[in-house]
Amino acid sequence: MMESFLMSEFLKEKVNWKFEELMIDGQFKNREAELEFLNRSSKASEHSIFYPQSFRTAFLVQLFSILEYELRVICLHHHIENKTDFSINDLSGRSDLEKAKKYLTKSCSVNFENLNPEWNFLNTIRKIRNSIVHHKGEIKKTDKDWNSIFNFVKNNKDKIGFSEHIEYMNKEDYAEFIYNHQTFHLEVGRRQLNNELVNQICSFLHKLKTELNWT
Repeated sequence: MMESFLMSEFLKEKVNWKFEELMIDGQFKNREAELEFLNRSSKASEHSIFYPQSFRTAFLVQLFSILEYELRVICLHHHIENKTDFSINDLSGRSDLEKAKKYLTKSCSVNFENLNPEWNFLNTIRKIRNSIVHHKGEIKKTDKDWNSIFNFVKNNKDKIGFSEHIEYMNKEDYAEFIYNHQTFHLEVGRRQLNNELVNQICSFLHKLKTELNWT
């Protein structure tokens, strides 16, 4: 629904831009036309890039929070129903996702190999989410999750990218660019990633239900 709204707003604004009326033979009519061009270009960028990307980034974070919440509920429900020796609250971990895996493995004997490829996908999205939440999407080659995130982006260019477009570079250009730059920036600029995330979450939870023998 929000994606449709963003597109409708973009199309509404696009009607008013009419860049061609500011030009004569490829040149601006005057200084006022040039300033107006910059103003309309800014609005075009806001509606076609900034607003959609901001929404998609926030939506990704929200989707992952929902997944963590649901896993926590599942673990607490299992603990209460089966009166297990420990609950998810007793386990250490850097995130609810990590603690849920520990609980489900130790207390429910869930084999996470049976939850792949969904689990691997979600675990990579966790790293991307952490980069977004804690570092505003900035990531360095020296970060421990660099290889995992970069390989994911490179293999999913239709879903996510870097603002520096390093995922499209050949080996030589990539090596030179990486050598001269320290920080890179993730962009959730396409709706496909969140669509895929929704599908992967649903598939993962369905497989988990089977592993738990829940009807």
